[in-house]
Amino acid sequence: MSYIIAFAVSFVYIYLKAWQQINVIKHNIKMVPIVAMMMGLCEVLTIGLVVNESWLMFIPIGLGGGIGCVLSMLVNNNQVRPHK
Repeated sequence: MSYIIAFAVSFVYIYLKAWQQINVIKHNIKMVPIVAMMMGLCEVLTIGLVVNESWLMFIPIGLGGGIGCVLSMLVNNNQVRPHK
């Protein structure tokens, strides 16, 4: 069960981290502190999971983070366009 929770927490954390970058780029100041607080919660949860389990937690944490980042990029694709 800890591995599923680690996957979910990492997924949410990296999704939020990518979203936060978009907030900074778009100068969306109102959302920055809210997203930062949610990111902080995810960081604390991740640390607690790693301390209570084993180093093998990197597997669900890495998978969740990778998928969360891709999803955030897809969802927020229309907000920021790369320069050509």
